[in-house]
Amino acid sequence: MDKIYVSFDVDSLDAELVSNGTGTPVSNGFLVEEISMLLHVLYSSQKMIALEVSEINPLLDHKGNSMAEEVFSIISQLFEL
Repeated sequence: MDKIYVSFDVDSLDAELVSNGTGTPVSNGFLVEEISMLLHVLYSSQKMIALEVSEINPLLDHKGNSMAEEVFSIISQLFEL
């Protein structure tokens, strides 16, 4: 059985819609819904054995702690925490 290790760098999220709470904010990046769907498909395949989340920096977040909150929402929906 193939195994999938996923590294989710939050820089890939659209900074204009989420926040700049990351080291390298990206304009026109992924929507939260797109990342949620992608991770859900990977997780549902039962091949995903690990999920790493990187690059959240609350000190750069101009919208409070929006980046961390959005990412927590994505992860909690995935694992139904």
